[in-house]
Formats: sequence, C-alpha cells, structure tokens
Amino acid sequence: MYDLIRNIIEEDTLSIELVVLNSSQKESLSLNEENNNINRFKKIKRELNKSYLFFDYLKWDKTYYKEDFDAFEKKDGETLLENIETISITPRETKFCDFIEGDDLIKIKDKELDVIIRFGFRILKGNIFEASKFGVWSYHHDDNRNYRGGPGLFWEVYENNPASGTILQILNEKLDDGKVIYRSISNTDLLSYHKNRNSNYWKTSTFILRRLRQLQLFGWDFIENLDTYNESISYNKGIYTFPNNKQTIRLHLKLFFRNLKLNYRNQFYNEHWEVFFKYNNKKYKIQAPKGHWYADPFPFKVDDKTYLFVEDFDVNNNVGKISCIEIEDNLKASAPVECLKEEFHLSYPHVFEYEGGYYMIPETKEDNCIRLYRALEFPYKWEFVKILIGNVQAVDTTLLFHDQKIWLFTNIARHGATTWEELYIYYSDHLLGDWTPHALNPVISDVRSARPAGNFFKNDKGEIFRPSQDCSLTYGYATIINRLIKFNETEYEEKIIDNISPKELGSYFGTHTFNKLNEVEYYDAKKWIYNKNYNFIKFFWSTIGIYHHRPIRLFIKHLLKILIKGR
Repeated sequence: MYDLIRNIIEEDTLSIELVVLNSSQKESLSLNEENNNINRFKKIKRELNKSYLFFDYLKWDKTYYKEDFDAFEKKDGETLLENIETISITPRETKFCDFIEGDDLIKIKDKELDVIIRFGFRILKGNIFEASKFGVWSYHHDDNRNYRGGPGLFWEVYENNPASGTILQILNEKLDDGKVIYRSISNTDLLSYHKNRNSNYWKTSTFILRRLRQLQLFGWDFIENLDTYNESISYNKGIYTFPNNKQTIRLHLKLFFRNLKLNYRNQFYNEHWEVFFKYNNKKYKIQAPKGHWYADPFPFKVDDKTYLFVEDFDVNNNVGKISCIEIEDNLKASAPVECLKEEFHLSYPHVFEYEGGYYMIPETKEDNCIRLYRALEFPYKWEFVKILIGNVQAVDTTLLFHDQKIWLFTNIARHGATTWEELYIYYSDHLLGDWTPHALNPVISDVRSARPAGNFFKNDKGEIFRPSQDCSLTYGYATIINRLIKFNETEYEEKIIDNISPKELGSYFGTHTFNKLNEVEYYDAKKWIYNKNYNFIKFFWSTIGIYHHRPIRLFIKHLLKILIKGR
C-alpha cells in the first residue's frame, strides 16, 4: 500500500485528493475463547475445528523461509499523506460488510474523484460504487475464476495448484465478481505460503499505477475493451475461508512430503539438458562432452552451412558459455567450438544478421544488462559492442524486425515478479539507437506463456509466431507457440495456438527452446540423471531438519493433554 501511494504521489500526472480513514472499532472474537462446560471429547473436536494452528504456521513459515524483503512490513504513512485532505468515517456495519452512507458518502462524492482505491475496509456495499467516475478499484489476491474468499494465495499451496493468480477489479455488489482490469499469473511456491504471497503481494502493488497510466493515455475505452473486462465467469466453487486445524495439519503433512521429495531429488539426481533436432520425423541428438550439457539451440545458416549455437554448461563450474556446432550435409554434428565466454553466465544465444553484419544477444542477466555482440570472424570470434538496456534483470532477449522497426522482447524480474512471468517489449529505429518501452509494458504477466523460447517465425500466410515458455509446473516445463494478433507501439495481443509437451519428445520433464530452419526443427529437453556422488547422511539429516513435524507434534501433545487432563 505504501509503495503504491508513494508512486502515485511521485507521478506528475496523478494526484491523491482524499484519504478516507475507517474509524470503526469493531472487534473480532478471540480465537482462544473457551467454554469450559463441555466434555473433553467435544473440546478435542472443537480444537480440531479452530484456526489458531494456521496462525502458528504463519509464524513458523515466515521465520523458516525468511526473505530479504518483506511485503508485509509495517510502514508509517503519516508523512507521506500529511498534505492530503483526510476524513474519518464510521461505516454502517453488517456481519461481513461496510456501507458508506449519509454525509460521509456526500463528502466523497463532492470531490468528483476519477478512481477510489479500496484498502482499509471490509467488503464494501451500497452507493459507494457510484461515488467516482471510474469506480472503486480493489485487489483480490487470487484468481477469481478459481478462488473466492480467503486467505489470499493460500489454497493454491494447499491444493498443489501450480499457478497462483492475482487480479485488480472494479468492485460491484457481488463478492470477488467485479470487472477484472488486470490479471497476473505466477507459479505457486508449493513449499511456503509466506513466500507465495510475499512475492505476489509485492508484484500487485504495480498494477494500479500501470492501469492509471494507460487510462490517461488511451481513455476509458481501453479499459472497457480489455479481454478480462469483458470475460464471462461461471464460478461454481464455494467461498473459501481460513483453514481449520485439521486442514492445517494436512498442510504440514503435504509440505513435509514435498520437501522430502525435493531433498531426495536434489541429493540423488542432477538436472541435465539435451539438444537435438528433427528432420523427416527422425530425431538427431547433439552429444555434449563429459561434464557438460547443452541447451538453447539457435541455428543460423551462412553460405549454405548450418551453424548451431548452444548454451554450453560446465557442470563442475556451474557456469554457461556459448559454443558453436556445424551441422553437416549428412546431418552429422561437428565437434563443438567455444565462441563466446565471459566471467558471468551466458545462455540463449540469439544470433541474427543486421546491415551486413552478424550479431548475437546472449542472456547476460548476471551482468544486470542486455549486451550486444558482433562477429569479428563468424561464427567463432565475437566482440562486445554495447549495452542495449542497462540495469535490468533480463532473460532470453529476442528481436523481431517488423514494420521498419526493431522490436526487442525480453522477460524482466522486477518488483516481486520473477524472470519467468512478465514479458516486456522495447522498440527502436536502429539496433545501436535508443530503445523505447512499449506503452503496455509488461505486455504479458503470465508465467504460463511470457518468457521467450526461441526466434520468431512466419508461415506461408505471413502470420508471425512467437515461441514462449510455460514455467508454471517448473522452470522450462513446456514450449508454447503464440500467434501475434495485434502488434504496434500501443497495442499487443497474441493467441496460444500450440503446446509442445516434453513427453512428446521422449522421457523428459521439460523443454524450453524451439527453433526452425527450413524443414529442420531444433529443441532442447530436460531430464534427471542419477548422481553417483550422492551423500546419504546429508539426505538423512536434511530430512530430519524439515520443520513441519514439530508443529504437528506440539498440537498432538496439546490434544493428548485435553484427553488426559480434560483441559
């Protein structure tokens, strides 16, 4: 909240005209209230149906998975809001809802506000929805197509749902059923509720400012024409509530076995990527040297010769470089030749031709920028040219030359969003010129389709297609093929038309790059290989260290105390 308010105040074209404080002193019932006039078995049943074990879990979870940044840190907003008119009101309250009425409502309407942002109230009802030109905007920290009620972003963890959604909506009389004007999908952190909601809450603080800017640029028609605004949602599930103690115990058991599975895999297996290509439905694998694996295949043809650029990952040093392999006419692969190496990790060697020269934009996230290289002696010798965009955690940058402009697509980790989930576009008239951000950035905020996965390509009709990654189940789980629908400086729309599952390629668990050159298709795929250097003792102690058994033991001890002593 503090971050959003500060950013609006700092925006030259926006202003906060009124702060409405809720002066209600309504108190909720304590979770620890007891009725001692019931027998011990009913007390045990009552204890199982309470929710206080859930709040104990929150404390455990936040301590165990302590993060550098806490989106729930308390911030003093008095100085931030000191020059803004403030009124205190007492809403009429029902069991779950707040009604702003009478003189309080008149005061708000008299300000002739464009937007009201709801924070410090419960479920709003009544005429407050008509008190501003563009309605009351509110966050719902879940995807309202799947979850309504609360607590936000918890039930995805409980139900093992790989995708966690968050929305910005214009409120109406029905719970979590307002017009959605922003939706973002992240992958669920299935090991920690705190981590899952911490990053998502921080990310959502950007949504309102993004939409306010676009409302100013394009007007109300832009909001009304959003796909989410016009979607028809049929919600058949019940309203979620706080988990009771039985459900929290089940959650601990689920988290314990998820941690156990992860510990086992990390100790006894290693992640391993392979690169191969298909021609006439036959698969040809590119064999990597011992101690290395290949990923991110980018083919490029010069003088009737096909060169395949790959991420060449050194397992022992845990760093990637770019190597080049020549694919001969008989489809045999030459020995790899190192062509680009830095002190930091390199991957995703996007190679292209521009004004008679050959260029490469590899992933250089560890250097906190997008770097451009030029071939001195193609394909094996390259030099650094310049930083295209600096001070960004950007990955898998891919260029598209279209309508006399150069369009740069990249995923950026920013403000709680990982490198998996938000796609940004920049455009320029010249490769070495300045880059302008797209008006809708990020144009996609969805872990299931945002991150680039290879070069753009066209069909016989001239339609443009963008490969992307589905990272919801795991990093680089599947490759998505998107067709571009609308594409210019102020619009962007694409449609998913195909999905390349890792199972289609063999016994694999991920595939995250797809490229085509003439009739040949290039892929990479992930599998787990047995680690001969496993440490069983380390696995044993890491399993003992999984904390989820302790809250369960304490709660069982608490129930046994009630059974034995009656209290």
